[in-house]
Amino acid sequence: MDRIRRDVALSNVRRRLAAVERSGDAAPLFDDRAVRAAAELVEYAREHPADALPGLAAAGRLYWKRYLSVVGQGRGTDNPDFVAVLALLAPVYAADRAAVPQPLWRTLREVGDGFTQSSLVVQAPDELLDSVAGLVSAGPEHADYAEAATRIADAATVMLPRDHPVRPLLASELAVALDLRYQHEDEREYLDRAVAVAAEAAAETRGPVPLSRLGLISWRRYMVAGERADLDRAVEANRAAVAAARPFDRSLAGCLHNLALSLDSLADLTRDLDLFEEAVLASREAVGLTDPARRMALQHKVLLVSLLTDRYTVYGERGDLDEALRLGRAAAASARAGAPDLDNMRAALDRAEELHADLP
Repeated sequence: MDRIRRDVALSNVRRRLAAVERSGDAAPLFDDRAVRAAAELVEYAREHPADALPGLAAAGRLYWKRYLSVVGQGRGTDNPDFVAVLALLAPVYAADRAAVPQPLWRTLREVGDGFTQSSLVVQAPDELLDSVAGLVSAGPEHADYAEAATRIADAATVMLPRDHPVRPLLASELAVALDLRYQHEDEREYLDRAVAVAAEAAAETRGPVPLSRLGLISWRRYMVAGERADLDRAVEANRAAVAAARPFDRSLAGCLHNLALSLDSLADLTRDLDLFEEAVLASREAVGLTDPARRMALQHKVLLVSLLTDRYTVYGERGDLDEALRLGRAAAASARAGAPDLDNMRAALDRAEELHADLP
């Protein structure tokens, strides 16, 4: 980005800030044109660090005014606008404390440039996306990673205009991070926000992964709250994810697995044999597409064993129970000790064994 374009964006942001000072109405700071102008200042600062401070100071003040104007939202680092403020103004504070609002001095002195290093001030959007995805992939056992991913992605999504190609992908990772935080902390607000963010990301991209994530997170909320609307959304999103995935797409097995999960719940609710059949077919395909050496292979087999057992309990087809036992015994025997989902497989197999023991 050249300096002329930077100056136009800088003038735009300063004009908006001045208008807010005159009117007291912060609405001009929240529209997408304001976000785009601030994002251009951040992009220029990233490309020209020696000339970064004027743009970072203006963008930081924009997000500071946004933060102050919203009553009842999360405070401190629970608020993405505030995280953006810290990321943008830390370099300014280090160079010229007087250029930063005085109420921020103590916080910036305490946190240093940690927020800046994990923000768009330093990392390009696609690089930041990779960083967040890496944190998210660590799984629910790493609560600190999920918290960091939430904070980083949340701030990045408010700092990117809505038409930026990376924004919906970041939003999708944010939804997963929020879901992981729900699994660890059992705070319903994280799950509710995860559904909302996942829906936004899926609507913007219609890609298989964001759609499948919306399906999974909606299904999880259905399992928590029992709202049929969540289950219907899960099935619809998961079907769309499978349809959007190409035959050799690496995400297809996961999309099929999530579809089978939601279909199993819907079939259990409606006792619809066609839904059971669709669920079993999707689950079988997920198992077939997954390398047995991959971590997800056992999880896919657990679901298939459970689905076959569920269908047996409803329709009494002996072949379903025999297949569940055969698949479950083989998977449990071949799994390494301590493998993820081995306990789940043993539980699914025990259920099938109990049903088999009751046969005449």
